[in-house]
Amino acid sequence: MRRRSLGEQDTYSAAQWMPLPRSGRTSSESKASSEWYFEVEILGARFGGTNEVAPEIGIGVSGLLTGELLTAHPGWNPGSCGFHCDNAKLYEGREEGESTGGVPSRVGDKIRCIVATESHSEARCTVRFLHNGKQVATAELEGPIYPVVALTNPGEKVKVSLVVPH
Repeated sequence: MRRRSLGEQDTYSAAQWMPLPRSGRTSSESKASSEWYFEVEILGARFGGTNEVAPEIGIGVSGLLTGELLTAHPGWNPGSCGFHCDNAKLYEGREEGESTGGVPSRVGDKIRCIVATESHSEARCTVRFLHNGKQVATAELEGPIYPVVALTNPGEKVKVSLVVPH
């Protein structure tokens, strides 16, 4: 867990220290692809907040595991992408996000990040984000893939589940 001070706010990020393997569960749609995913369930908003306040939580992946990655929300740095729960935007390598047409997340919501690789392009992958089971965003990324979750405010709590193929 690393911390980045943003004036009055801090960002705390956690990442898996090993990249996701390039071979995983074979998709039923294509024998040449593999998929991994992790899911974040929002358990708490900021202290003093209510379920009506969208938590400032980011979920995503990065192709690099550096100190910069762990002091920012996923998608703010080059080589990363992320879905941000407070504004339902997709960020792809910059601090300016694109609207997904979704709604901000609330306590109880689940965000899933699916990483799919094709056997003919092991270095490239497709990243999809689902909000409560509905696909809201898609991005392309290269390199090793590290899952990343970032929290901004005290009181924000999440449960993270990484699905490991059998």
